[in-house]
Amino acid sequence: MSETPQLGKLGVQSAANGVKRTEIGGLNTLRFAAATCVVLSHGGEFPVSAYFSGHTGISRILLGIYSCAFNGPAAVLVFFVISGFCIHYSFACGMPFRAIPFLTRRLIRISIPVAAATLLADMLGPYAKGGLYLVLWSLYCEMIYYVAYPFMRLIFVRTGLFLFTVALFLISLGLIAVSWRTLYFQELPVLLTSLMMLPAWLAGCLLAETIANGSAIRVPGSMVLWRLGMWGYVTGAGLYFYHGWFKMGWPALLTPFYIFAFFWLLKEIQHFKEHGTSAFLEWCGKWSYSLYLIHNIVIFELLDFPGTQTLAWTIRVIAILASSLAFYGLVEFPAHQLARTAARRVTMYIPLEPWKKWPAK
Repeated sequence: MSETPQLGKLGVQSAANGVKRTEIGGLNTLRFAAATCVVLSHGGEFPVSAYFSGHTGISRILLGIYSCAFNGPAAVLVFFVISGFCIHYSFACGMPFRAIPFLTRRLIRISIPVAAATLLADMLGPYAKGGLYLVLWSLYCEMIYYVAYPFMRLIFVRTGLFLFTVALFLISLGLIAVSWRTLYFQELPVLLTSLMMLPAWLAGCLLAETIANGSAIRVPGSMVLWRLGMWGYVTGAGLYFYHGWFKMGWPALLTPFYIFAFFWLLKEIQHFKEHGTSAFLEWCGKWSYSLYLIHNIVIFELLDFPGTQTLAWTIRVIAILASSLAFYGLVEFPAHQLARTAARRVTMYIPLEPWKKWPAK
Protein backbone atom coordinates (compact mmCIF):
# COMPACT_ATOMS: atom_id res chain seq x y z
CA MET A 1 0.00 0.00 0.00
CA SER A 2 2.95 2.25 -0.60
CA GLU A 3 2.75 5.71 -2.01
CA THR A 4 3.08 6.74 -5.63
CA PRO A 5 6.52 8.17 -6.41
CA GLN A 6 6.22 11.91 -5.76
CA LEU A 7 8.09 13.31 -8.72
CA GLY A 8 6.33 16.55 -9.53
CA LYS A 9 4.35 17.39 -12.64
CA LEU A 10 4.11 15.15 -15.66
CA GLY A 11 7.35 15.15 -17.57
CA VAL A 12 10.97 15.07 -16.51
CA GLN A 13 12.49 16.91 -13.61
CA SER A 14 15.75 16.83 -11.74
CA ALA A 15 15.72 15.21 -8.34
CA ALA A 16 17.67 16.54 -5.40
CA ASN A 17 20.66 14.42 -6.29
CA GLY A 18 20.53 15.30 -9.96
CA VAL A 19 18.92 12.04 -11.07
CA LYS A 20 16.46 12.50 -13.92
CA ARG A 21 13.13 10.82 -13.35
CA THR A 22 9.73 10.77 -14.99
CA GLU A 23 6.51 10.87 -12.98
CA ILE A 24 4.40 7.75 -13.22
CA GLY A 25 0.82 8.97 -13.36
CA GLY A 26 -2.21 6.80 -12.78
CA LEU A 27 -0.86 4.59 -10.00
CA ASN A 28 -3.07 6.27 -7.41
CA THR A 29 -6.06 5.70 -9.69
CA LEU A 30 -5.20 2.01 -10.00
CA ARG A 31 -4.67 1.75 -6.26
CA PHE A 32 -8.10 3.24 -5.63
CA ALA A 33 -9.65 0.85 -8.16
CA ALA A 34 -8.04 -2.10 -6.37
CA ALA A 35 -9.21 -0.89 -2.95
CA THR A 36 -12.73 -0.39 -4.31
CA CYS A 37 -12.70 -3.93 -5.68
CA VAL A 38 -11.77 -5.26 -2.23
CA VAL A 39 -14.64 -3.27 -0.68
CA LEU A 40 -17.09 -4.64 -3.23
CA SER A 41 -15.88 -8.20 -2.66
CA HIS A 42 -16.44 -7.90 1.10
CA GLY A 43 -20.09 -6.87 0.89
CA GLY A 44 -19.99 -3.37 -0.55
CA GLU A 45 -21.54 -4.36 -3.87
CA PHE A 46 -25.02 -3.15 -4.80
CA PRO A 47 -27.69 -5.75 -3.83
CA VAL A 48 -28.79 -6.63 -7.35
CA SER A 49 -30.41 -9.86 -6.14
CA ALA A 50 -33.06 -7.82 -4.31
CA TYR A 51 -34.52 -6.84 -7.69
CA PHE A 52 -34.91 -10.38 -9.05
CA SER A 53 -38.18 -12.12 -8.27
CA GLY A 54 -36.71 -15.57 -8.88
CA HIS A 55 -33.25 -17.11 -9.12
CA THR A 56 -33.72 -19.51 -12.00
CA GLY A 57 -32.48 -19.73 -15.57
CA ILE A 58 -30.60 -16.75 -16.97
CA SER A 59 -31.09 -14.66 -13.82
CA ARG A 60 -29.27 -17.27 -11.74
CA ILE A 61 -26.35 -17.29 -14.19
CA LEU A 62 -26.14 -13.48 -14.24
CA LEU A 63 -26.28 -13.25 -10.45
CA GLY A 64 -23.55 -15.88 -10.19
CA ILE A 65 -21.31 -13.89 -12.52
CA TYR A 66 -22.09 -10.67 -10.65
CA SER A 67 -21.22 -12.24 -7.30
CA CYS A 68 -17.78 -13.22 -8.67
CA ALA A 69 -17.11 -10.00 -10.58
CA PHE A 70 -15.27 -8.38 -7.65
CA ASN A 71 -12.26 -10.46 -6.72
CA GLY A 72 -10.66 -9.20 -3.51
CA PRO A 73 -7.62 -11.53 -3.45
CA ALA A 74 -6.74 -10.55 -7.04
CA ALA A 75 -7.02 -6.88 -6.08
CA VAL A 76 -4.59 -7.47 -3.20
CA LEU A 77 -2.10 -8.94 -5.66
CA VAL A 78 -2.45 -5.78 -7.75
CA PHE A 79 -1.60 -3.85 -4.57
CA PHE A 80 1.53 -5.96 -4.18
CA VAL A 81 2.69 -5.31 -7.73
CA ILE A 82 2.05 -1.56 -7.41
CA SER A 83 3.79 -1.52 -4.03
CA GLY A 84 6.90 -3.20 -5.42
CA PHE A 85 6.93 -0.69 -8.25
CA CYS A 86 6.59 2.35 -5.97
CA ILE A 87 9.23 1.12 -3.54
CA HIS A 88 11.80 0.30 -6.20
CA TYR A 89 11.23 2.96 -8.85
CA SER A 90 13.18 5.84 -7.28
CA PHE A 91 16.13 3.61 -6.50
CA ALA A 92 15.99 2.03 -9.97
CA CYS A 93 16.34 5.57 -11.33
CA GLY A 94 19.55 6.03 -9.33
CA MET A 95 18.29 7.56 -6.08
CA PRO A 96 20.81 6.88 -3.27
CA PHE A 97 19.60 4.12 -0.98
CA ARG A 98 19.88 4.30 2.80
CA ALA A 99 18.48 1.30 4.59
CA ILE A 100 17.76 2.87 7.99
CA PRO A 101 15.88 5.95 6.69
CA PHE A 102 14.03 3.72 4.22
CA LEU A 103 12.86 1.33 6.94
CA THR A 104 12.06 4.22 9.28
CA ARG A 105 9.78 5.88 6.74
CA ARG A 106 8.07 2.76 5.45
CA LEU A 107 7.43 1.04 8.76
CA ILE A 108 6.13 4.18 10.47
CA ARG A 109 3.93 4.90 7.49
CA ILE A 110 2.28 1.49 7.42
CA SER A 111 2.31 0.50 11.10
CA ILE A 112 0.67 3.56 12.68
CA PRO A 113 -2.57 3.17 10.66
CA VAL A 114 -2.55 -0.58 11.36
CA ALA A 115 -2.15 0.05 15.09
CA ALA A 116 -4.90 2.69 15.06
CA ALA A 117 -7.30 0.43 13.13
CA THR A 118 -6.54 -2.46 15.49
CA LEU A 119 -7.26 -0.25 18.51
CA LEU A 120 -10.50 0.95 16.92
CA ALA A 121 -11.60 -2.61 16.17
CA ASP A 122 -10.78 -3.71 19.73
CA MET A 123 -12.92 -0.87 21.08
CA LEU A 124 -15.87 -1.74 18.81
CA GLY A 125 -15.91 -5.44 19.59
CA PRO A 126 -15.67 -8.89 17.99
CA TYR A 127 -17.49 -8.03 14.75
CA ALA A 128 -15.08 -5.22 13.94
CA LYS A 129 -12.10 -7.34 14.94
CA GLY A 130 -13.26 -10.13 12.64
CA GLY A 131 -13.66 -7.72 9.74
CA LEU A 132 -10.22 -6.21 10.23
CA TYR A 133 -8.62 -9.65 10.48
CA LEU A 134 -9.60 -10.40 6.88
CA VAL A 135 -7.36 -7.62 5.53
CA LEU A 136 -4.44 -7.56 7.97
CA TRP A 137 -2.61 -10.54 6.45
CA SER A 138 -1.67 -8.56 3.34
CA LEU A 139 -0.32 -5.67 5.43
CA TYR A 140 1.84 -8.04 7.46
CA CYS A 141 3.22 -9.34 4.15
CA GLU A 142 3.89 -5.76 3.10
CA MET A 143 5.86 -5.09 6.28
CA ILE A 144 7.93 -8.21 5.68
CA TYR A 145 8.74 -7.05 2.14
CA TYR A 146 9.87 -3.66 3.45
CA VAL A 147 12.19 -5.27 5.99
CA ALA A 148 13.52 -7.74 3.42
CA TYR A 149 14.06 -5.17 0.65
CA PRO A 150 17.49 -3.89 1.81
CA PHE A 151 18.75 -7.48 2.04
CA MET A 152 17.26 -8.45 -1.30
CA ARG A 153 19.05 -5.50 -2.90
CA LEU A 154 22.37 -7.10 -1.95
CA ILE A 155 21.36 -10.13 -4.02
CA PHE A 156 20.01 -8.01 -6.87
CA VAL A 157 23.44 -6.47 -7.40
CA ARG A 158 25.00 -9.88 -7.94
CA THR A 159 22.30 -11.85 -9.74
CA GLY A 160 20.15 -9.22 -11.39
CA LEU A 161 16.54 -8.65 -10.48
CA PHE A 162 15.09 -10.84 -13.23
CA LEU A 163 16.97 -14.00 -12.22
CA PHE A 164 16.18 -13.38 -8.56
CA THR A 165 12.48 -12.99 -9.37
CA VAL A 166 12.47 -16.18 -11.44
CA ALA A 167 14.13 -18.09 -8.59
CA LEU A 168 11.53 -16.84 -6.09
CA PHE A 169 8.77 -17.66 -8.55
CA LEU A 170 9.96 -21.29 -8.70
CA ILE A 171 10.07 -21.43 -4.91
CA SER A 172 6.56 -19.99 -4.80
CA LEU A 173 5.34 -22.65 -7.22
CA GLY A 174 6.77 -25.32 -4.94
CA LEU A 175 4.96 -23.87 -1.91
CA ILE A 176 1.71 -23.65 -3.83
CA ALA A 177 2.11 -27.23 -5.07
CA VAL A 178 2.19 -28.55 -1.50
CA SER A 179 -0.74 -26.37 -0.36
CA TRP A 180 -2.79 -26.15 -3.53
CA ARG A 181 -6.05 -26.88 -1.74
CA THR A 182 -5.58 -24.04 0.75
CA LEU A 183 -8.57 -21.81 0.08
CA TYR A 184 -7.45 -18.44 1.45
CA PHE A 185 -4.09 -16.74 1.83
CA GLN A 186 -4.78 -15.88 5.48
CA GLU A 187 -5.11 -19.57 6.36
CA LEU A 188 -1.35 -19.99 6.04
CA PRO A 189 1.31 -18.64 8.44
CA VAL A 190 2.15 -15.09 7.44
CA LEU A 191 5.82 -15.86 6.70
CA LEU A 192 4.79 -18.66 4.36
CA THR A 193 2.18 -16.46 2.68
CA SER A 194 4.65 -13.61 2.24
CA LEU A 195 7.18 -15.93 0.61
CA MET A 196 4.48 -17.42 -1.63
CA MET A 197 3.36 -13.95 -2.78
CA LEU A 198 6.82 -12.35 -2.95
CA PRO A 199 7.12 -12.86 -6.75
CA ALA A 200 4.09 -10.56 -7.21
CA TRP A 201 5.86 -7.80 -5.26
CA LEU A 202 9.09 -8.45 -7.15
CA ALA A 203 7.16 -8.24 -10.42
CA GLY A 204 6.45 -4.64 -9.45
CA CYS A 205 10.14 -4.05 -8.81
CA LEU A 206 10.95 -5.58 -12.17
CA LEU A 207 8.39 -3.33 -13.84
CA ALA A 208 9.95 -0.30 -12.14
CA GLU A 209 13.42 -1.24 -13.37
CA THR A 210 12.11 -1.87 -16.87
CA ILE A 211 10.56 1.60 -17.06
CA ALA A 212 13.47 3.33 -15.30
CA ASN A 213 15.95 1.85 -17.78
CA GLY A 214 13.83 3.00 -20.70
CA SER A 215 13.57 -0.55 -21.99
CA ALA A 216 9.79 -0.98 -21.62
CA ILE A 217 8.24 -2.70 -24.60
CA ARG A 218 5.14 -1.32 -26.25
CA VAL A 219 2.30 -3.54 -25.05
CA PRO A 220 0.05 -4.37 -28.02
CA GLY A 221 -3.72 -4.28 -28.01
CA SER A 222 -6.29 -1.76 -26.88
CA MET A 223 -6.65 -0.65 -23.26
CA VAL A 224 -10.30 -1.74 -23.30
CA LEU A 225 -9.37 -5.30 -24.25
CA TRP A 226 -6.69 -5.49 -21.56
CA ARG A 227 -9.15 -4.31 -18.91
CA LEU A 228 -11.77 -6.76 -20.12
CA GLY A 229 -9.11 -9.48 -20.05
CA MET A 230 -8.27 -8.61 -16.43
CA TRP A 231 -11.92 -8.66 -15.45
CA GLY A 232 -12.48 -11.90 -17.33
CA TYR A 233 -9.55 -13.60 -15.58
CA VAL A 234 -10.52 -12.66 -12.04
CA THR A 235 -14.23 -13.35 -12.64
CA GLY A 236 -13.44 -16.74 -14.16
CA ALA A 237 -11.17 -17.53 -11.24
CA GLY A 238 -13.98 -16.60 -8.86
CA LEU A 239 -16.49 -18.77 -10.67
CA TYR A 240 -14.10 -21.73 -10.55
CA PHE A 241 -13.26 -21.06 -6.88
CA TYR A 242 -16.92 -21.31 -5.88
CA HIS A 243 -18.25 -23.74 -8.46
CA GLY A 244 -15.30 -25.68 -9.92
CA TRP A 245 -15.45 -29.47 -9.75
CA PHE A 246 -11.77 -29.80 -8.80
CA LYS A 247 -11.25 -27.73 -5.67
CA MET A 248 -8.42 -25.17 -5.80
CA GLY A 249 -7.69 -22.23 -3.51
CA TRP A 250 -6.84 -18.63 -4.30
CA PRO A 251 -3.05 -19.13 -4.02
CA ALA A 252 -3.11 -21.66 -6.87
CA LEU A 253 -5.77 -19.94 -8.97
CA LEU A 254 -4.11 -16.53 -8.86
CA THR A 255 -0.48 -17.52 -9.34
CA PRO A 256 -0.51 -16.76 -13.09
CA PHE A 257 -2.46 -13.55 -12.40
CA TYR A 258 0.45 -11.32 -11.43
CA ILE A 259 2.33 -12.31 -14.59
CA PHE A 260 -0.65 -11.04 -16.53
CA ALA A 261 -0.85 -8.04 -14.16
CA PHE A 262 2.78 -7.12 -15.00
CA PHE A 263 1.90 -6.47 -18.64
CA TRP A 264 -1.50 -4.99 -17.80
CA LEU A 265 0.09 -2.42 -15.47
CA LEU A 266 2.71 -1.62 -18.09
CA LYS A 267 -0.13 -1.03 -20.54
CA GLU A 268 -1.95 1.15 -17.99
CA ILE A 269 1.16 3.24 -17.34
CA GLN A 270 1.64 3.79 -21.05
CA HIS A 271 -2.05 4.66 -21.40
CA PHE A 272 -2.01 7.22 -18.58
CA LYS A 273 1.17 8.78 -19.95
CA GLU A 274 -0.51 9.37 -23.30
CA HIS A 275 -4.01 10.28 -22.16
CA GLY A 276 -3.46 11.85 -18.75
CA THR A 277 -5.12 11.06 -15.43
CA SER A 278 -8.24 12.08 -13.54
CA ALA A 279 -7.37 14.51 -10.74
CA PHE A 280 -10.32 13.22 -8.72
CA LEU A 281 -9.35 9.55 -9.01
CA GLU A 282 -5.71 10.36 -8.25
CA TRP A 283 -6.89 12.13 -5.10
CA CYS A 284 -9.03 9.14 -4.17
CA GLY A 285 -5.95 6.96 -4.46
CA LYS A 286 -4.25 8.96 -1.73
CA TRP A 287 -6.67 7.66 0.90
CA SER A 288 -7.12 4.17 -0.55
CA TYR A 289 -5.01 2.70 2.29
CA SER A 290 -7.52 4.07 4.80
CA LEU A 291 -10.35 2.69 2.67
CA TYR A 292 -8.68 -0.71 2.67
CA LEU A 293 -8.17 -0.72 6.43
CA ILE A 294 -11.51 0.67 7.56
CA HIS A 295 -14.12 -0.67 5.13
CA ASN A 296 -14.51 -4.11 6.66
CA ILE A 297 -14.80 -2.73 10.18
CA VAL A 298 -17.77 -0.67 8.99
CA ILE A 299 -19.30 -3.52 6.99
CA PHE A 300 -19.16 -5.96 9.91
CA GLU A 301 -20.51 -3.39 12.36
CA LEU A 302 -23.51 -2.74 10.10
CA LEU A 303 -24.35 -6.36 9.32
CA ASP A 304 -27.67 -6.17 11.19
CA PHE A 305 -28.70 -2.72 9.97
CA PRO A 306 -32.54 -2.61 9.72
CA GLY A 307 -34.44 -1.68 6.58
CA THR A 308 -34.42 -2.76 2.96
CA GLN A 309 -31.31 -4.13 1.30
CA THR A 310 -30.97 -0.99 -0.80
CA LEU A 311 -31.25 1.29 2.23
CA ALA A 312 -28.74 -0.81 4.17
CA TRP A 313 -26.35 -0.71 1.20
CA THR A 314 -26.68 3.09 0.91
CA ILE A 315 -25.95 3.62 4.61
CA ARG A 316 -23.06 1.16 4.40
CA VAL A 317 -21.43 2.96 1.47
CA ILE A 318 -21.84 6.39 3.07
CA ALA A 319 -20.40 5.10 6.34
CA ILE A 320 -17.43 3.48 4.58
CA LEU A 321 -16.55 6.65 2.68
CA ALA A 322 -17.02 8.94 5.68
CA SER A 323 -15.03 6.69 8.02
CA SER A 324 -12.22 6.20 5.52
CA LEU A 325 -11.85 9.93 4.89
CA ALA A 326 -11.93 10.64 8.62
CA PHE A 327 -9.32 7.95 9.26
CA TYR A 328 -7.13 9.39 6.50
CA GLY A 329 -7.31 12.90 7.95
CA LEU A 330 -6.84 11.87 11.58
CA VAL A 331 -4.41 8.96 11.25
CA GLU A 332 -3.00 8.11 7.83
CA PHE A 333 -1.98 11.59 6.66
CA PRO A 334 -0.34 12.53 10.00
CA ALA A 335 1.46 9.16 9.89
CA HIS A 336 2.79 10.04 6.42
CA GLN A 337 4.08 13.38 7.68
CA LEU A 338 5.68 11.80 10.74
CA ALA A 339 7.30 9.12 8.57
CA ARG A 340 8.83 11.73 6.25
CA THR A 341 10.09 13.82 9.15
CA ALA A 342 11.57 10.82 10.95
CA ALA A 343 13.29 9.60 7.79
CA ARG A 344 14.83 13.04 7.19
CA ARG A 345 16.08 13.20 10.76
CA VAL A 346 17.61 9.74 10.53
CA THR A 347 19.21 10.56 7.17
CA MET A 348 21.22 13.35 8.78
CA TYR A 349 23.11 10.80 10.87
CA ILE A 350 23.24 7.72 8.66
CA PRO A 351 25.88 7.55 5.88
CA LEU A 352 25.21 6.05 2.49
CA GLU A 353 25.46 2.29 2.32
CA PRO A 354 28.10 0.85 -0.05
CA TRP A 355 25.31 -0.31 -2.42
CA LYS A 356 23.79 3.22 -2.58
CA LYS A 357 23.39 3.21 -6.36
CA TRP A 358 21.28 0.78 -8.34
CA PRO A 359 23.67 -0.66 -10.93
CA ALA A 360 22.86 0.02 -14.57
CA LYS A 361 21.97 -3.11 -16.46
